[in-house]
Amino acid sequence: MKKTADTVGVPLIPEAKQILGHYEEGDGEEWGFPISEGIDPGDEEALHRRKCQRNSAANRHLKELAGQAGIENRVTFHLSRNAAAWKLYQNVGDIYKVSKFLGHSNVEQTQDYIDGFVDESRDEDFIAAME
Repeated sequence: MKKTADTVGVPLIPEAKQILGHYEEGDGEEWGFPISEGIDPGDEEALHRRKCQRNSAANRHLKELAGQAGIENRVTFHLSRNAAAWKLYQNVGDIYKVSKFLGHSNVEQTQDYIDGFVDESRDEDFIAAME
């Protein structure tokens, strides 16, 4: 991502590797990521504009779907990155590691990502201690 301090990668699960393998073995006529179709891979500005257009369209659809599902909170495509940060934090327990995973330049950015998610992992212990 352009907004992060470092370029970061994400390990692929076997199913994702299998899907991407289809495009490596293909004849070059299919696009693994159709968002880039018709754009010169070296034209970063055009790729960025296309990404922004598609992201806006996805957010409009998510808003509509959230409304149909009765969800009143703001739902965006970027929320999935925040949710991934929260899940990483729950599993790793180290905000500094999560910050590195996300390529953030400082841990405060990461803290902003995970703020707002309610940590219910200790609720049962708390309730049991109060009895």
